[in-house]
Amino acid sequence: MVNRNPRKAFTLVELLVVIGIIAILIGVLMPALARARDASITTNCLSNLRQLGISAMMYAQQYDNSTVPEYANTKMVVNGNGQDANAENFATILVNAGLAKAPLLNSVTAPVSTAPNIFQCPGGTEDYLYNDFSEANGSAPQPNGRTDAMGARPLRTQSLSTGIIVDTWYGINSTIGYAGCQEPCRRVPNAVTGDLIIPKLSMIHSTSRMVFLFDGIFYNLYYDGDRINARHGRRTQTNILFFDGHADTYLTAGLPGKLGPNPAGTDLFNSQVLGASPTPCWRLDQR
Repeated sequence: MVNRNPRKAFTLVELLVVIGIIAILIGVLMPALARARDASITTNCLSNLRQLGISAMMYAQQYDNSTVPEYANTKMVVNGNGQDANAENFATILVNAGLAKAPLLNSVTAPVSTAPNIFQCPGGTEDYLYNDFSEANGSAPQPNGRTDAMGARPLRTQSLSTGIIVDTWYGINSTIGYAGCQEPCRRVPNAVTGDLIIPKLSMIHSTSRMVFLFDGIFYNLYYDGDRINARHGRRTQTNILFFDGHADTYLTAGLPGKLGPNPAGTDLFNSQVLGASPTPCWRLDQR
């Protein structure tokens, strides 16, 4: 029996048209999806910073209104490869004080934990490093620019007092301890003067403008300015936490030193460069 209503199939031209339309839609949607993903990462990072701000405020309440030291105790913890992990930094200090939580690592060579935590910037990478990456070790300045992937790595620190190991993806507004610097957070003891002075929150004239933490690595940004990192907005933006606990996103090119690379040993955050009333504010002698 003859089928008088044969099923009509797509022609080759029709298939090519459909495929072309799908390709156009993908081309239109992919950038929008990428922007949405980047916005989500930025938002999550800001949330982490705000929670760290709360931890720092609780630290000040417990420790005579003091800001959190960046670095404490000059004695080093050395791993099997001869690389140094600092004795304490702001992350291990907050965790040891019970003011923040971080995944527990069983060795200084363990992989980065996949468990989300407030020290982890979702825009960072997972190839951790120790504190032996400075140009002081005879290498070129590192990171070399603010889009350098090294600035997106976590810094691994082992606490000398408790042995806990913490990875942190955020840098802190501090120096190595040069005489005359006006940073709001300090290395203890000061590497130059040897003093144990820790700044108080009462010394900060405008906590809503003074930088505490930022997307970046380690500290000493005054003389290693490219430790600030551009992680958001397609590597054009940096998230910053302020001492009043709020966090915001800034164009990295609008910060002192712009996108770099900046020469190591040059103070990008001196009062002559910044002016009296910069926003963000980086020094205690600015109002």
